[in-house]
Amino acid sequence: MFSIDSSGLVTVASDQLDRETKSVYYISVEATDPGGLKDTAQLTVSITDVNDNAPVFRRDYDGYLKENETSFSKPIIVSATDADIGVNAQVRYSISRTYPIGLDSHFAVDGVTGVLSVVVPLMNSDTSQVVVSVRATDSGTPPLFSDVNVTISLLTPARTCRETDCRHNFTNCELARCEDPAHPICVLCRGGHTLFHGQCRACPPCTPILHCEEEETSSSCLFRRCSRCEQGFYRKAGACEVCPRPHAGCRDLICSSATDVHCTSCYPSFYLTGNTCSECPQTGPDCQQVECTGPRQVTCTKCKDGLFFFNNQCTACPSTILIPDCVDVARDGCFKHWCRKCAPGFFISGTVCDVCPLPDAGCQVAECNSSSSYSNCVRCFHGYHLQGGLCHHDSGQGSTPSQCADHPKADCASLQASLNVCSEPSTACHYCPRYCNMCDTCTQGMPIIG
Repeated sequence: MFSIDSSGLVTVASDQLDRETKSVYYISVEATDPGGLKDTAQLTVSITDVNDNAPVFRRDYDGYLKENETSFSKPIIVSATDADIGVNAQVRYSISRTYPIGLDSHFAVDGVTGVLSVVVPLMNSDTSQVVVSVRATDSGTPPLFSDVNVTISLLTPARTCRETDCRHNFTNCELARCEDPAHPICVLCRGGHTLFHGQCRACPPCTPILHCEEEETSSSCLFRRCSRCEQGFYRKAGACEVCPRPHAGCRDLICSSATDVHCTSCYPSFYLTGNTCSECPQTGPDCQQVECTGPRQVTCTKCKDGLFFFNNQCTACPSTILIPDCVDVARDGCFKHWCRKCAPGFFISGTVCDVCPLPDAGCQVAECNSSSSYSNCVRCFHGYHLQGGLCHHDSGQGSTPSQCADHPKADCASLQASLNVCSEPSTACHYCPRYCNMCDTCTQGMPIIG
């Protein structure tokens, strides 16, 4: 497809380049010096568009028109697509000719939407069919075009009849031809039905068109198109395409095509100017977010961290606010703050710290998780022993006081004299845990505990 000479000039070696087939080529170019050293570079070749594709209609169209009426029984909307891009793909519609000749003034087509309409009603026509040829022309240079025939059947009072005049097999028939009243012929079914051997049958269920608020189904059930899309989408080839967002400031928008986009509202820090959003000017280096209705009506709505809005300006926050018994204070702005972690023995209660509750009456000191009020006792009052995070009352002989690991023997007499071990075992455990509950004998009248 490409060639390169010794000077580095890249040329096209083939006349088969077609943007509609492949729009970008990636070429690896290698340069080698006489010593054999080499390097490579990546060359990207983008194929620009030329107007080499005419608009294409996917099918022919037909419809029914009653005499003396200015609207078709069902809307007729022609649609053509162009494989080119940009201006070369912009299509406009016009009527090129009619058969019989001379009926051009009776019909018109919208140049953008392709909606065919009746300008002058047909009266006392001696023909039963009119063919309107619609032309789709692109905007390229030179412009290319193609035509499609719209066959319109004319229904005079003598050729039509009502459903009540027809037999039961004409249920859901919109229009019927009744040249022979005994044998009417249905020519148009109601929406959601299709003709099959002279009868109108319901169209099979189908998946709704995404983002479409109102669908149209042809009398054959084969062609479905969206007639109205949700806000933020536009009709394209019978479906709904999302409106392209022209810039970051546009929040809500409407569009009729990919190039006709109108912003209806803007995000904060932007204001609406016509159909687009413009960024608000900054009020100063201390302001983080602003709102405005125009380039001169600007209000600061949020200051940078460490500042707050006061007297129409950003002012430094007061000194750090402390929360008692909190070791990690979080804050949002100057005045909104809360505790994220409390000190041992406290838990988070809302935005502050509260003391861990005592699980029972014998508990002297408790600990709990900093984010929960569930607590465990870590020290009991005299006359209680700790077991499983709770304090149990010591009831004398046979009770189970606090147990401390120790050596198998101890000088009980010395301990009894200095710490009154036998009568106050909890004191020995608290001050001298090595000798807790290790007495073999005690003073007369004192029971052995543990």
